Amino acid sequence: MTTVASLRLDVPAELVASVRLDLSADGTHVIATYRDGAIEHGVVDGRRLPPARWEPGRPPPTDWSADRTRRAMVAREAGRARLCVSDAAGDVWGEAYDDLRLFRGGFRDGIGTLVFAYLRGGRWWIVREGAPLLGPFDDVLSLAWKGPGLVGVVREGHAHRVFFSWREASESLACSPRPAIHVAHGAVAIVDGPPGAFVVHHLVEGEVPALYGPFAMCPRVALGADGSLVLAIVHTRSDTEIRLVTSPKLLSTREAGPSPRETRLGDGTTIARVSAVRSLDRATGPSGRRLAFAYDQGGFAGFYADGVRREGLGYSDGPWWSDDGAHLLWAAERARDDGTSEAFAVLDGAEHVLPHAIDWEQGSSVRVTARAEVCLFGLDRAHDTHWVHLGAKSFGPFSSALEDGARRERYERVAFSADGARVAFQRAEGEHAWVHLDDEVLGPLPRPCVHTLLADGTLVVASLARSGELTVLRRA
Repeated sequence: MTTVASLRLDVPAELVASVRLDLSADGTHVIATYRDGAIEHGVVDGRRLPPARWEPGRPPPTDWSADRTRRAMVAREAGRARLCVSDAAGDVWGEAYDDLRLFRGGFRDGIGTLVFAYLRGGRWWIVREGAPLLGPFDDVLSLAWKGPGLVGVVREGHAHRVFFSWREASESLACSPRPAIHVAHGAVAIVDGPPGAFVVHHLVEGEVPALYGPFAMCPRVALGADGSLVLAIVHTRSDTEIRLVTSPKLLSTREAGPSPRETRLGDGTTIARVSAVRSLDRATGPSGRRLAFAYDQGGFAGFYADGVRREGLGYSDGPWWSDDGAHLLWAAERARDDGTSEAFAVLDGAEHVLPHAIDWEQGSSVRVTARAEVCLFGLDRAHDTHWVHLGAKSFGPFSSALEDGARRERYERVAFSADGARVAFQRAEGEHAWVHLDDEVLGPLPRPCVHTLLADGTLVVASLARSGELTVLRRA
């Protein structure tokens, strides 16, 4: 079943091409934003929000919720600042302060709770909707909802502190002005310190904070289930140790001598020694109970997955997980005997040769569906064409690249329904876009254009014509 709705947006024709269109996570709300000089305009479901003014030397005046349905705005007049929170239903204005500061990630996902900082009497306070104030502080440098709590960096005098506010309690640690903060699976890892003396703070709710280091080079971290910490200790530029610490206790000791090799991590288990870890992003998967990462080793590439290492590769990348964490996919290239290269993907331990090489720098990549199918999309360098390969099916060739679409809460170039039965993607050329849903093609559609594929397989497409007419199509 297909339904189509339309409405007009009062956007100057010369600015239509610069409009950013978004869809809410459930596909029921359409959001348009654009700049006209220093003024930022926002429209939610056809309702125009109060305009926001960008000012030189000041932070952005707006922050949007993750699903783009709520917007917070700072409005300044006569030396005072007020907060306005808007959505499709209306605007709510707050009281006036000496100054007011918004932070990216200030809306809490799923709840919509907003956190911000205000200045009064020369001191900064932190406000959480429906919760007590935190402060006062000399300054508030960062603030965001991450996982189960609120994370921020504040300054008191010349000292900086990072705090993590749990559901019922909070932790506070001395830090530099800009520590790297990682939050996942109910735990926090904070990488901080000057060059040559990096440390890692490891916090789990209800546990005593742990401290690891100092390290001569900046370590990389990932967080697993039950608060475990994956730590990539960079001993030298060609020697990285991957350690798994399963309990957040104060395990760090350091023997006499200046060498960073003498750093020990108590009962931490060494997982691997490699030349360099490419990234620990997504390393523990959605469940946090598995471990996979790409690495370099002696001039070649390698990949570690669930205790098994593959080496001697020309390039490796991943991991990618299915949404439920049940399926693990990674990809690589290797040399053939004739001197050419071959691309392949490994899904749950089974190897699949890919139909063409992967041009990673041009956005080519792979994904895995809930049906355990390998999806390859991107540029075929040999023929300068774009393809989407899904299992035994192929879509293309296309002369134009794929565009990002709103895939539920996050942007993704190829989207799948929750059961993996439906696939959608979007490509564009010039002023037009085409949206593919399985074997069906919708288009040409005017740009800007955005689509999302919901968990149940419903496709929602929004496109804006130069005339200002916004069309929303839903196809179940």
